[in-house]
Amino acid sequence: MIKKFLPNVILMLVIFGSIYILFQQVLRFNANDPQIQMSTDLALNLANGVIDYPDSRKIDISKSLSPVTIVLDDKQRVLFNNASLDGKQPVPPKGVFDFAKTTSDNRITWQPKPGVRLALVVKYFDGRQKGYVAVARSLTEVENRSAALLRMTVVGLAIAIGTTFWFSIFKWG
Repeated sequence: MIKKFLPNVILMLVIFGSIYILFQQVLRFNANDPQIQMSTDLALNLANGVIDYPDSRKIDISKSLSPVTIVLDDKQRVLFNNASLDGKQPVPPKGVFDFAKTTSDNRITWQPKPGVRLALVVKYFDGRQKGYVAVARSLTEVENRSAALLRMTVVGLAIAIGTTFWFSIFKWG
């Protein structure tokens, strides 16, 4: 019985694990979509000399799900920042911008402090003006969905293993 049951369990672990990883990555990649659009549009405007910053109302990134925007010049001096964290205006590390300059953009998870995680997209622009547009948004909802996906995957795996065990004991068919 074990000789037939164990390989099936291993196969189910691989299948359910792969399904979880695939869908979790889709959730995480999709978390970048609004920031990609916002940073690209703003970078195009700024490169063409059109200064059209978003709402300058400060957004507390530890509490809000709203996207925040940070604009820096080519020397990485802040020109605009509507992000707020503990009463200060956070800025991603210098290396994030350096990488964006060599590749035109950078898409990462930014954790400015424990418990605050954001999907960050940094776009380098070069035209009439040069600089960087960084747009970030909380990963809270994505992480909640990822946790729910993990619970569903574990329940599905347990049902599949239980069913396989049941059939291996009673030798149905």
